[in-house]
Amino acid sequence: VRLFSLVALAFSWFGDTRGRRVPLLLAFALLPFANLLTALVADPAGFTGFQSLARIGAIAIGSLAIVVLSEEVAPAVRGYSIGIYALFGSLGTGLGLLIRPLGEGADDGWRVLFALSAIPLVAAPFLIRRLGESRAYEKPATRPPLTAVLTTHADRFWPMAGLAFAISAFTSPAANLALVRLENDLGWSAAEGSLLLAIASAPGVILGLLVGGRASDVAGRRPTEAVGILIGVAGGITFSTTIATSPATPAALRNARAARSTRFVRPRGTPVVAPPSETPQYTRGPMPRVRARPAAARTSRLSKRPKLDTEPPLSP
Repeated sequence: VRLFSLVALAFSWFGDTRGRRVPLLLAFALLPFANLLTALVADPAGFTGFQSLARIGAIAIGSLAIVVLSEEVAPAVRGYSIGIYALFGSLGTGLGLLIRPLGEGADDGWRVLFALSAIPLVAAPFLIRRLGESRAYEKPATRPPLTAVLTTHADRFWPMAGLAFAISAFTSPAANLALVRLENDLGWSAAEGSLLLAIASAPGVILGLLVGGRASDVAGRRPTEAVGILIGVAGGITFSTTIATSPATPAALRNARAARSTRFVRPRGTPVVAPPSETPQYTRGPMPRVRARPAAARTSRLSKRPKLDTEPPLSP
């Protein structure tokens, strides 16, 4: 699915040559429509194909929206505006985590989630009427080569590209595998794991995007990026070490409550037999004294007992 994300570059090229409005509207319609088709297919090939289209639309929307904001918003508040834009995107991710347990009710519950993601299609007519072209866009007189980004603007492009690659490479697996770790290894349910991630990430997302966006306008982009990287690495290490060693998981608490509630419950018709570990030991009261006798006395008493007639005669 991610391999087909390279096709999203066509939307960016279209936005540079024909304007931002049309490719942005196409990408917005492509994302929910592909998710709706995903909810209707049954074979893996169709699922992969439609999700590839959805991925292309999502990447195209994200890149084109940032370009429009950079062109429309004043430079003094540009970083803050992009931070608010990213905040709304994170709120959407949190909503997706909260409705994720809806897919656990049945075998085809995942279809409900993909169908719900098609709701933004209702806003398409509104965007067609209200979304205008970027005022800063000017159609180029000549079409520059695509390699100009990699050569002419290499000193600005490659550091940002490397930074974006590093962030995605080291944070996306952690974010995607956090739920897998909580559910498969620690026994959390989908609702519990999703709620934990939504609540735990909300303060960091709000402070990071709003404070970081404003700091980039006041203190500069470079120092803000450096501080953000350090905070992100420290938070990831803390989360991984804490959640791996914490025994107070919902599954452990449920098992403890179940053990306490069923400890003295006996099914009807079964004999009342206590387990060996719970058999009462009566140790109260004085223990009876046993008088020890010499070994010779015990042997003499045994030798005086009469022999039974059933014993076989001794051979001469």
